[in-house]
Amino acid sequence: KRRDGTVLATRELLFTRDRSVGVYPTFFLETGASPNVGARMVAAADNAATTLRAGFGGPDENVAESRMRFGRTTPLPMMLSLEGLHERRTGLSYPGIGQSPGTDPRNRHSGGLRTLAFRDQRERVIGSLGLRPSPHLELFVSSSYTQRHPHDLPNGEGPGLDEVFVAGTVPGLGRRTRFVYTELALRIDTRTARAAPVAGLLLETYAGSVHGVREDGASFVRAGGRAAAFFPLYRRTNILSPKLVVDGIDEPRGGAVPVLELTRPSEFRGVGDRRDYVSVVASLDYRWKLASFVAARLFTDVATVAPSLSELTLRDLRWVGGFGLDVFSSHAEIGRIGVAAGPDGVSFLLSFGVAPRFGDRQHRD
Repeated sequence: KRRDGTVLATRELLFTRDRSVGVYPTFFLETGASPNVGARMVAAADNAATTLRAGFGGPDENVAESRMRFGRTTPLPMMLSLEGLHERRTGLSYPGIGQSPGTDPRNRHSGGLRTLAFRDQRERVIGSLGLRPSPHLELFVSSSYTQRHPHDLPNGEGPGLDEVFVAGTVPGLGRRTRFVYTELALRIDTRTARAAPVAGLLLETYAGSVHGVREDGASFVRAGGRAAAFFPLYRRTNILSPKLVVDGIDEPRGGAVPVLELTRPSEFRGVGDRRDYVSVVASLDYRWKLASFVAARLFTDVATVAPSLSELTLRDLRWVGGFGLDVFSSHAEIGRIGVAAGPDGVSFLLSFGVAPRFGDRQHRD
């Protein structure tokens, strides 16, 4: 209740009287994708919780996911989760490998077209364990099985794979792939809240192994890290935050890496369709609180990809700048709206009830 004795109407509308079960709408819209609307159910009892979400944006734009979590606070805070996902998306873009795929010799085009549009179907199961040995230290162990089938658009809606790239030169596109990914991650986060604009420091490092299943014999290692600082300016809730993110994979063994398994600058808030063996994103955010659970942000991102760390250069850097609004609770982000503009164009994002993916390899595209 508020201090004047009134009840929060939104919570009363979305949750049962005992707060154990709630249902609320979800919405997601991003430049280049169809609007996706749906609902999420949340249920909790004692140390267990579960969520179910379904969203629909058309016959080839739908998602269904579920998650169960079990947690305890003593003697060591821990959380165990199991989740599943089914997802279909269409109109996805693949321009080729590299920061400048139009001129990268690794991309062998079969004609004048330089970008492929495709649709993708993906199923995934993830099991994870999180431990908090100290208030600011978190340890995560997770393993996932993912199968996906990227293929041409239906009914001749766009050029096929072989009309853009020479047949057999784009590993993983046009066929079903299956991989198991196991990761260990270590995170230090001194912030007192994860979604609100507060001061602190975030450091994270991870390493994981990927193994192909059945005919996908390729195996390789993912590794990387991220560092972000959150400095108060003028007020405690006005935060300036520089961030650096580096992700990479090593050379594969036993086969070629499917192109959709290559790393990409996921934290880049512009058009993020570049892929390669290494990606780097540097960003600067200025975030300030507008109301109790609403914050605004100004941001700029710079990103690049390369075949290896030694081949990283400052040529052809991609950049965007933008503005956004965040809605959050005391524990998590609830919704986002933002616009970013750069040399590649303008991108727009609007979401409600869909969790962000910062620093999360298991849920990354």
